[in-house]
Amino acid sequence: EIINDWGGKREEHEFEHLYRDDREVRLPFNYCNLTLQPAKDPYCSIEAFDPNFNPRLKDKKLFGNLGQVGIVYDLLSVVPFLQKHSKNPMTGKKMAQSDLVKLVLHYNEQGEIHCPVTFKKLTEATQ
Repeated sequence: EIINDWGGKREEHEFEHLYRDDREVRLPFNYCNLTLQPAKDPYCSIEAFDPNFNPRLKDKKLFGNLGQVGIVYDLLSVVPFLQKHSKNPMTGKKMAQSDLVKLVLHYNEQGEIHCPVTFKKLTEATQ
């Protein structure tokens, strides 16, 4: 009777369209946010924590109280963009090449990123 009365019971797959916009696909931490590929020469722009830009950034478990968020770019991709537009490709705020910080990543023999002190492999959970 639940299926027929009061508008009926819906199957799980009928609700998928309601949640499609809430799903967030996160890039691995060493991927360029412009090319969506692994960054060969990674640089990072340090952005002030702005929960209005992305309300999901309010999650303290992910970002803590740092107040800053880093956005990774490949140098060969971001420099032409900055020369043409002079703004951050992700946030739209004014940005210069001098605002980029070089990221030094250490790789093991298998080509995986690891901590240079403990030599433990870095994963999405240990970034």
